[in-house]
Amino acid sequence: MKKPIVILLLLFSFVSAQGTIAVLGFDANDKTSKSDDFSVVAYHVDLRVQIMPMPTLKALAKEISALGFNTLIMEWEA
Repeated sequence: MKKPIVILLLLFSFVSAQGTIAVLGFDANDKTSKSDDFSVVAYHVDLRVQIMPMPTLKALAKEISALGFNTLIMEWEA
């Protein structure tokens, strides 16, 4: 599991070095938002090809939370 974490950390450091990223028309530099808004830092898990047991998913959630993510996006098809 260390290789995905290294890749994730490299991606995270690259994004941090680039400053802000526009996503779906969202302007991170827009100063008109409420002061109680917070940043969403999401981690995407693609479960279309493989399954993840609940204990593993809980461990992943704790691990990505420790890395600074506050949102987990899961994708799967039935």
